[in-house]
Amino acid sequence: MSKYRGLIRKNDYLVIVKQLRGEWIPNFEEGKIYSTAVNGYLTPATDRDGYLTLGIQIEEEKRCHIRMNRAIWVMRHGIPCDPTLEVDHINLNRQDNRLCNLRLVTRSENMRNNPEKFARAEAIRAERAAGVSTKELAEKYHCNPRTIRRTVSGEYYNPERYPGTAVFPRLHLQYPAKGGYPAGWNE
Repeated sequence: MSKYRGLIRKNDYLVIVKQLRGEWIPNFEEGKIYSTAVNGYLTPATDRDGYLTLGIQIEEEKRCHIRMNRAIWVMRHGIPCDPTLEVDHINLNRQDNRLCNLRLVTRSENMRNNPEKFARAEAIRAERAAGVSTKELAEKYHCNPRTIRRTVSGEYYNPERYPGTAVFPRLHLQYPAKGGYPAGWNE
């Protein structure tokens, strides 16, 4: 998503068009989309990252893949004012696309929302405390020694700052203008 340059995402536009034409009807409670073209719920595929995706034919030889979580969110809230924002699964289950489980977050917030990275940070801290050098840890974990130092010091992935969870504060509630919605819109 870092190379994105447009005003809106093509996929968001396609979702809105399908909804406005009456071709797609969202079921927010179940996280599904009913298609009037097939007279049934759409059957998404699971991509390599574990997200449910829909394939749409947009031209004779062009196909577009839309993630269900973003489609559900866009159908309820509209196209985000900032196209770089991402739709996150609150419970970290990529198959659970119910609206109550989705929220709009920044890329960095979404990337930090990963319990595996917190576990890796704890492993780095434990190994460093056991006497393994910063250079050895950097080679083992394929990162910069500075990243190791920041992880050990608690600057990165600090469990005291976010106790019991890898979910970071909701940026869109702290800065509602960033997402273009008033505070509390997703509650």
